Amino acid sequence: MNPPMESRISTIYRFFLLVVLCSYTNIAAFAQTKTHAVMEVVEVEFISQQQYNNPYMDVDVWVELKKSESSQVYRIPIFWDGGNVFRARLVATSPGNWTWNIINETVGNADQGFLGKSGSFTANAADVSANPNNRGFIQVDPVTNRTLQYADGTPFFYTADTSWSALTAVFGFDNANDITGISFKDYILTRKNQGFNGLNVIASFPDDSYIEQQGRNLDRPGTKSGLWASATWGKKIAPSGESPFQMKVPGQPVTDAYPEVDYKKIIPEYWQAVDKRMQFLSDQGFVTLFESVRRHERWPFRPQNEKDAFYNYIRYLWARYGCYNMIFSWVHHDSQGSIYPNWRELVKDAHNKLSKQLGNQMPYGQPRTAMSFNTTLNNWEKDMPNALDVQNVSNAERDETMHEWLRNIHNSQKSTKPALNLEPFYPGWGLHSSNEINQGLTDITMAQMQMYGSVLSGGLAGHAWGDAWYSGAATATGRRQSDGGTIVPNNDPQKNALNSFESQSMGHLRNFILDAGHDYRQLKPAAHTNLSDSQGFIHTLSISDDKKFALGFFTADSRSSPSVLPKITNLIASQSYAFEWWDVTNGKWIFADDIKTDDKGTLQTPTVPNKDRTKNWAYRIQSDAAVEIETNNDFVLRINSGGEEVFHDGDSFSADTYFDTGRELDRPQTGLEDPYKTFRYSRSQVMNYDIPLDDGEYTVELHFAELWFGATGGGSGGAGKRVFDIRFEGELLEDNLDVFAEVGAETLLTRTYKVNVSDGILDIDFSSLASDGGTRHPIINAIEIVETPISEEVEEEEEEEDIVEEIEESEPLELDSLVGHWPLDETNGTNAKDTSGQDRDGKLEKGITFNNDKTIGQIEGALIFDGSDDYIRLPDIDDNLQSGFSVSSWVRPINAEGGYQGLVGSSTAGGFMMFIHRGKLGFKVTTTANGSKLLSQGSIQNNVWQMVTCTFDGSAMQWYINGINVHTESFSGSLRDRSVAWIGWSGWSKEYFKGAMDDVRLFNKALTQEEVLSLFKKANGGKTAIASTAKTESSEIEKEDLQESLVLEPTRAESDQIWNVYPNPTLGRFNIAGIPQGEMDIMVIDFMGRVISTFKTDQGNPELNFTGYPDGIYTVKVLQKGVQRNFKVVKR
Repeated sequence: MNPPMESRISTIYRFFLLVVLCSYTNIAAFAQTKTHAVMEVVEVEFISQQQYNNPYMDVDVWVELKKSESSQVYRIPIFWDGGNVFRARLVATSPGNWTWNIINETVGNADQGFLGKSGSFTANAADVSANPNNRGFIQVDPVTNRTLQYADGTPFFYTADTSWSALTAVFGFDNANDITGISFKDYILTRKNQGFNGLNVIASFPDDSYIEQQGRNLDRPGTKSGLWASATWGKKIAPSGESPFQMKVPGQPVTDAYPEVDYKKIIPEYWQAVDKRMQFLSDQGFVTLFESVRRHERWPFRPQNEKDAFYNYIRYLWARYGCYNMIFSWVHHDSQGSIYPNWRELVKDAHNKLSKQLGNQMPYGQPRTAMSFNTTLNNWEKDMPNALDVQNVSNAERDETMHEWLRNIHNSQKSTKPALNLEPFYPGWGLHSSNEINQGLTDITMAQMQMYGSVLSGGLAGHAWGDAWYSGAATATGRRQSDGGTIVPNNDPQKNALNSFESQSMGHLRNFILDAGHDYRQLKPAAHTNLSDSQGFIHTLSISDDKKFALGFFTADSRSSPSVLPKITNLIASQSYAFEWWDVTNGKWIFADDIKTDDKGTLQTPTVPNKDRTKNWAYRIQSDAAVEIETNNDFVLRINSGGEEVFHDGDSFSADTYFDTGRELDRPQTGLEDPYKTFRYSRSQVMNYDIPLDDGEYTVELHFAELWFGATGGGSGGAGKRVFDIRFEGELLEDNLDVFAEVGAETLLTRTYKVNVSDGILDIDFSSLASDGGTRHPIINAIEIVETPISEEVEEEEEEEDIVEEIEESEPLELDSLVGHWPLDETNGTNAKDTSGQDRDGKLEKGITFNNDKTIGQIEGALIFDGSDDYIRLPDIDDNLQSGFSVSSWVRPINAEGGYQGLVGSSTAGGFMMFIHRGKLGFKVTTTANGSKLLSQGSIQNNVWQMVTCTFDGSAMQWYINGINVHTESFSGSLRDRSVAWIGWSGWSKEYFKGAMDDVRLFNKALTQEEVLSLFKKANGGKTAIASTAKTESSEIEKEDLQESLVLEPTRAESDQIWNVYPNPTLGRFNIAGIPQGEMDIMVIDFMGRVISTFKTDQGNPELNFTGYPDGIYTVKVLQKGVQRNFKVVKR
């Protein structure tokens, strides 16, 4: 955890106080032993010994920062901070010893306050879990040149809010003011929680104090108009009133009229206030689009000596704020092409002068851009390509035209750079020629179309959100009422932006792009090549070169006759693709179907969830060769009472079924979402659901919402208007339930029950009869049923021969290839010893210790990880693994069914990582040439020790569980080296392991199956335990077996292959995965126990078709080679 800003400032003060003493005593070498974290700002203060007429313009001194015994060298300019005080802000970018010294050749006037000054400090590794900025400065991914990443290789995808004047007094820092209605700190924290990681800001507004005077705003000649919202006019200054620059005094020549800014005289007090905000943004993990100044400034039209001062200004910004993560923008120039040539000359001069010191980059290599007039491809990139590391589009036209611009940037033969959209459609701003809403869209759907469409058209560096509150308070233009949309009132405070126009969906966009199920860095825009009709880039698509996966976006159309969705074309012919919808509103995946392309490679688009074309829908397709779609075989049944099939939060609710009576009521005017906007009710005051289920224990959730009494357009509300009882299996579990009395109208009420079914039918009875104390009609909105898993115990003595199988002795494992071994047998402290002889000791972080988190392991001791924030930090472990490696560990998880949990590896963004994921063993490898591959295979159990091992030999990945190979996947390339590694965490987000871990090992070769088995046997008493399956002497499935407990999870066959059913529930066709080729008997039994189909097949992974069967629950029994497995399948 980073120390609070105040403590860091005091630490920095003590540091530079020593420098000051050295300066006064003319000691040339400054040495100190203080330790700082990587990426912490280390500030050095200098006191000049000469007097300067204009220190800002006259002093151009530079510092060199070097890491000992390394090639890492940086040059940083110093900046003037008032009086005789100058400062340098230094940042160590990796652990080690760092030295700095003044570059004497840059010192003028023989100023002894600078000449010969030097010093050193030590940098320790930073905690990246506390702040992603601790991963290092962002940079262009050197492999793709299309995306951004942190210095450690972790992908960085910019999701920014736009509040251009946020560094000024328009916002109060700690407290809300009348302009914004919320403090700067609270605003940033809220946006952070919504998934934002960046902020678009302009560093200063020099002429803001007078631009509202008549005729002074040359963007709007002849008017009395300031910058944007009138509430912010003259407020773009420091909290104590300082402007960024001084004003010219009488006698100085002016270009336009008094008052006029003197761009040659800066005011440090303004910038000291900016310091505080930039540090807070950095502490919160934010990256800025840091723009120097806005285009309306008259700087390019001043005399030459004032134009030359633009170099001093940019140097000052880089000196003062180049210590932070940012995308630097030379100027905010997003319109008015006529003034571009003048600004281009100012930027070119500053760029050339800075490049003499820095070699065409920022001090720490952060990416540079310049806000464009439409698209940088047509201006900045054409005229000054060396000044840009990132291209962008902005402003006009704020519609699908931007998608075409981004496609053109990506396809340009002259430049290969990342791109992003920095000023898209602004919802709530109003209507004019550059911010129109397309037909069939709203402010919300138009903004989302720009978000996803821009990224999928080539803007893989990120996206910036903008809205009517871009200036700290809202400003809006006019719009005809017939054009629809929303107008935000002028000067509406910024706090109202937080929950408007679904801006939180920016966080969902980032999750969509960075989802671990694909590598977005492989994508190329393909709407023009792989959609049957993109409708002029309204619909967008990005696809990988091998056509194995793609991400796409279908734009909403709320018109009465919406346009037909296009097909996806030019895919792999006759190839099966898994199609998943992405709900842009809640950020969840919805599996649609496995769809096979025709012989021309065309994929027919499935119907959108709930047939809802009023919403935008993103999607992902992945071929069978690209990824295995995870499915959950636990039995779940969800019913949308009173309605059709719908999807909610990624879950499918079937159309209403199994009821005996009643009517449906659909009340969309309540504003509730499906499945809660409909209910079933009964005028007879009684109704019943008889739901066929296998005997066992179930968790049942009943959802209620009062849609009539007290609801919009309904009857008058009040307690006692609707009262009813609920019985399960004849037992009264709700007596006199009154939904309105509990939560009011149009509000969801959920009740949860545990129910045992013993007769094959779950009976739910509702009654509002007077004899039961009820009144009016009973209601139910939705039903959810989840089976409680029953763990089967194995009789150890009688079944031991079936469960434990002796494996022939294999050759002992040679340990010459062992390059990392962390037994985790320590009994105290926070150091995990590497006993391989490679000295790669690990450091326990975030409170985990051997003293408090020790347990008995598979081999002596083990360590318990809490799954919240515990991990072990390792040094660089994969620097010599390019040609092959193996990683192995014993694990005892307690949440194996959870999401990605990193076990051991170097990084999710490069190198390798071993995971537990959804009850399977995950393995990811990233190569220098072919990107990355991530799959989850096998079966991982809770609360038992298992040895998990993964290997890579440059051509194939292998997964092993308890010494048994569970999967082999072809994948070639050389491992991409990473300098960080972890045990118990993937290094990304909240992907922490929960459970116990023991005996972690790393080898610099791919172990053979015999060697993995030998490693397992050594720790398991010389035997290999293989889970047994039920055997029978009969070659036929016996009818008497119908009452057996059904398998509810993927199960393991004798070959250690996983068997499971997918998709389940099914609309018709489904497969039983994991069954090898060979003769088998299959029997299908309905929920009444009747055998409705039997047949033989020798097809591996057999496909069954329930299309003609009634909806319900079926049992499928498979008998092969004396091994029988039972599966429960839900047909809907």
